[in-house]
Amino acid sequence: MTSALAVRYVSARVLEAAVVEGVPPGRGEVVLAPAFVGICGTDLHIFHGDMDARVGAPAVLGHEMAGRIVAVGEGVEGWQPGDAVTVMP
Repeated sequence: MTSALAVRYVSARVLEAAVVEGVPPGRGEVVLAPAFVGICGTDLHIFHGDMDARVGAPAVLGHEMAGRIVAVGEGVEGWQPGDAVTVMP
């Protein structure tokens, strides 16, 4: 897998831009290249430090997104690289 630039939560009210290494998809998983990512209420609570007991830092936020599949794991059927998708958080 390749690396990508991501914005990560580090601590309350602290974000950083960092290069992160991609992880190959596991069985039944796909890897997505995000095109659009939204910020939701949970992301704001995390940013303010209100969820540190549940979220380990550093953490890449943004589970409301759309993009394209770039890799599929073993056992994935009906999906292939290049397919446009959206995530149902």
